[in-house]
Amino acid sequence: MFRKRQKIDDDTLVSWIRIGESRLNDATRQLILEYGPKVKSYLEKLSNSREESEDAFYEGLAALLLNVRNGTYKGQSSLGTYLTSICKGIWFKKYKRMMVHQKWEESEMAEGQVIYTETVLTKELRHNLEFLLDGLKDKCREVLNLWAYSYSMSEIAQMLAYSSPQVVMNKKNLCLKELRKILADNPKVAELFD
Repeated sequence: MFRKRQKIDDDTLVSWIRIGESRLNDATRQLILEYGPKVKSYLEKLSNSREESEDAFYEGLAALLLNVRNGTYKGQSSLGTYLTSICKGIWFKKYKRMMVHQKWEESEMAEGQVIYTETVLTKELRHNLEFLLDGLKDKCREVLNLWAYSYSMSEIAQMLAYSSPQVVMNKKNLCLKELRKILADNPKVAELFD
């Protein structure tokens, strides 16, 4: 005889996620069963791609689990609403990056397959850009590069193992300050970027 799957309330799921180990697996399985089909279907309508919708869902699920474990999730909305919101945000960020890349490709095609670095960046400009970036520490280059590609402070914190998005924001601001100082100390280089 077929038994109907029992719905588990959010408070129980949150406690299971915080306990970890096998309970974390149980909570993850329940979230996938309960919200996966609906959220993935919604994202698939946005992207027309099952693969992209699945990627965004599982990234969102991982973010939800992380947020519950580190206390960022405050329970002000249901887990389903929270998960949907995270997944939607992830999909929109990916879409935005995809559109930027697509516009760049279209402009390249319009110019007859001319190589980007030779048409836009002259050798002198490229040299000066490398000079500027070499003046920064590795972590600054990483943070600014990810920030330039529209990654959020939370995403950068996770990717580069910073303790919080605020720490990343502070690091980004310090790196930009260093970059401005390098430009101020090299006015001839700064003129090329005006």
